Amino acid sequence: MPKPVDGTPSPKSLIKTLMRVGYDFNMAVADIIDNSISADAKNIKIFSSVSSENPTFSIYDDGFGMSEKELYENMKLAAKDPSLERDSKDLGRFGSGMKTASFSQARKLIVISKKKGSKICGAYWDIDEIESSDSWEVLMSLNEKEINSIEGFDKEIFSNKGTVIIWHKISSFIETPHTSFENIIANTIDSMSRYISIHFHKFMQSSNSLNFYVNQRKLNPINPFIKGKGSMDLGTENIRGKKGNVEIKTHVLPHPQYLSQQQIDKLGGIDAIYKNQGLYIYRANR
Repeated sequence: MPKPVDGTPSPKSLIKTLMRVGYDFNMAVADIIDNSISADAKNIKIFSSVSSENPTFSIYDDGFGMSEKELYENMKLAAKDPSLERDSKDLGRFGSGMKTASFSQARKLIVISKKKGSKICGAYWDIDEIESSDSWEVLMSLNEKEINSIEGFDKEIFSNKGTVIIWHKISSFIETPHTSFENIIANTIDSMSRYISIHFHKFMQSSNSLNFYVNQRKLNPINPFIKGKGSMDLGTENIRGKKGNVEIKTHVLPHPQYLSQQQIDKLGGIDAIYKNQGLYIYRANR
């Protein structure tokens, strides 16, 4: 007779697999922002520190926020049943995006949240502690004093509702013999800002626009489908499917001679314009 035995994977081994899921920094940030959009945020504020001893990276939103019970459920891996129906703005499927995106970039994930009219709550995952204890122990029930002392958290920025994701022990924020710590952060933030401006440009341009700020600088949308003299729209084709339609648009970019220097600079230069040519697949406007 077959005998059932416990096949639970070792947390300290599995966490190393999750850290290598395949995100780069920009993709990981975009996955976090997707959750903010699903929570009906109107403003997303991103901050990075320049401390080489303990660099931090924080993403604030003013969305619905979470109660402590909801935070506990969302701190779990695979927090959602993939067979359940989702809101049209929710791209999540397995309930692991916030955790896997964060683990790919940082060894400590802190989540602080507040629903309107309720008290602030906080929790964190620390990969060093997972590896040490070899158990899935999420640290919950942080009190307000503990929350206010967390590096990367500013209660003056945090609104009366919303969520902030904070990364500590960031793997890519490490100085090399050839690049200074300040340059690494500056280059990372510059690349991320441009990625956000393209990836979420439809949200920035909508009538009910979503505002993005990086270190207090407001981002402007970058539409890869450059309009104006020399550009051409070559029609639209609709493909019908069982659960919706796919709309295909063909667009020819204008030659750089038709663009002003300001437009070229905004798009990242001539090389970036050529590099960004290709297929853009939009789902729920991103």
